Amino acid sequence: MANDSEAAHASGAHLSMPASERAERLLACVRKACNHDLSNQMVALQGMLHLLMEEEQERLSAEGREYVQRALAAARRAVDMVQTLKDLTRWAASGEKTEQLNLAEVLREAQMEINQLFSDRDIAYDLELAAPVVSAGRRSLFRVFVELGRLALSVAREGESRLLFHSVADATGVTVRAALAASAAAPRLGSGGFAGLQARFEFLVARELLATCDATLALEDNGATPAFVLRFPNALTPDFPRRLNS
Repeated sequence: MANDSEAAHASGAHLSMPASERAERLLACVRKACNHDLSNQMVALQGMLHLLMEEEQERLSAEGREYVQRALAAARRAVDMVQTLKDLTRWAASGEKTEQLNLAEVLREAQMEINQLFSDRDIAYDLELAAPVVSAGRRSLFRVFVELGRLALSVAREGESRLLFHSVADATGVTVRAALAASAAAPRLGSGGFAGLQARFEFLVARELLATCDATLALEDNGATPAFVLRFPNALTPDFPRRLNS
């Protein structure tokens, strides 16, 4: 009976907590799971798949090896997702201030990360920044560009690895457009088409990070390649164009 009474008291105390405190406790649970349980499970899965490939390669058919490679690719993606979640929960706990950021600087940092993620590709970048400054959190904006770059390249056809980042300003703010270079070949969008991209993990993360600084993210369906439109309000807008190619 005492245990039941204590459990009921603890439950009632939890329900009486302010919503912000309950949310913080839930965030702490997610952070702990990402740091330990999820990470350990993903590492174990990758290890078993690598071991299967090494120990049983001669016994596996060509089709079987292909399935293992697909499973490894899926495991790597899961590891990346867990790492992103770890970063997000850590940032949410520490907070981040909005500041005036140079787009070219943040994009160069994001390029380094994207190049590491797609080390088997020679990726080109075209930056045309008529509005070179936006208001955002540095870590958040960096992660937004990485996630959108990863999403765009994940649906690109083999050999298509040119990302375009353009920005323009008007009286109300700055618009940044991120897209694959136009191509005659249709991107590999899957059964969901362009609309399906909005349900992808990378898009959802980028959208929520932008929301923290009152910016928005939309998908532009131009019938050829995916384009992501980021809208930043109230940014500094110098009146000179700036073009960078790297």
